[in-house]
Amino acid sequence: MEWKIQLKTRGLNQWMLEAEQSLTEVRDLLDILETQEAQLGNVWKSSAMELWENEFHLLLIKVRRRLKEMQKLILCLHEAARTLAQAEKEMESIINGI
Repeated sequence: MEWKIQLKTRGLNQWMLEAEQSLTEVRDLLDILETQEAQLGNVWKSSAMELWENEFHLLLIKVRRRLKEMQKLILCLHEAARTLAQAEKEMESIINGI
């Protein structure tokens, strides 16, 4: 019987790094958007601006909440990846001992 083992930890770690970078980029863009919104508030003074601003802040809160949830999921995935990496090391050790 021929055994074929595919190690997936490296690919998973790369994906997680890319996901974390994407989340950082989104947070940076949200910060820029907030700054621009504040500057707009200095120029556009009206009741329409107040309504728009209120909706903007509600949406911003929702987006930031989702980003935090995604970050928590990535942390859980990191833990699973560490466990997977340890299992892969153990399998390699067993195979090398055969």
